[in-house]
Amino acid sequence: MGERVNIQYSIDLEELDGELRRLLERSNGCLKYSQEELHTLVGSLSESDLLQHSTVEKIGDIRERLAKVDFILSDVNKIIGAYISYQLKKEEVLEEGHPEQQGLPEGPSPEQIEVAATQLQQSIENGNPSFLGELEPDQLQQKLEEFKKSMRNA
Repeated sequence: MGERVNIQYSIDLEELDGELRRLLERSNGCLKYSQEELHTLVGSLSESDLLQHSTVEKIGDIRERLAKVDFILSDVNKIIGAYISYQLKKEEVLEEGHPEQQGLPEGPSPEQIEVAATQLQQSIENGNPSFLGELEPDQLQQKLEEFKKSMRNA
């Protein structure tokens, strides 16, 4: 059998049924061909032909095709599993009532930001902004007010 490589690609959701059907038809074709080859092999062999090198080669070819069927069916299984996971996650997000977040971690609430901004402002006013480096208190005060204003507008 030839070398195999794992790839990943995306398709439109509307094309998923067609892609799965294509893979299943390909698998079915390989399976039918393997069955026909095995039927032909069994029907054409006499007792003396059974233990020959050509028989081993034919059986090897059939096994490779059956392995190909297994690989294709495994891919189909993975695609369907990924789709089901996608649907479940989508339903969870909709049930939570936050469709815009879609699994993203929640950030601080506006109230938490307001409290932190107030604490920072008090620290600046008390002359204790040691963690802020070389910035001047007036500059910090201005930036803080701009930040608070932008958070209220968000």
